[in-house]
Amino acid sequence: SSVDAPMLQKCFIPLPETLGSEKKENASFCGVLGSRTIDNSDSNVGFDPLLPLKHCFKLHQDSASALAPLCVPLGLPSGYVHARALIEKMEGLLEDESLLFESYVLPTIKRLKIPKDGAQLAEWCAYQYP
Repeated sequence: SSVDAPMLQKCFIPLPETLGSEKKENASFCGVLGSRTIDNSDSNVGFDPLLPLKHCFKLHQDSASALAPLCVPLGLPSGYVHARALIEKMEGLLEDESLLFESYVLPTIKRLKIPKDGAQLAEWCAYQYP
């Protein structure tokens, strides 16, 4: 059976239609939660370079360490890959399952270099617990 490889070219913002055009677009990137928001509101979260890797996080839950070095070339702060892997893991749990905070959530929060990102991830995770 063949393994579906992620389309890595989708991890990068597409080039403009006309190369060398004077118009520069400032693309906004999503935050640590990706396309999710804490309060589930509809908001424009920006470009999500980790979205093409979503199925990797679901199928190979231990892939975060191997994929973590991608943060630098994708222009993301350190720890974003681990945070997204944790989110996918938590979303894939059955209703009566949960992850131990000290074993899964806290180490991931400690990997994040930006305090605001850690706070957002902690708040999102808190809403996932029954």
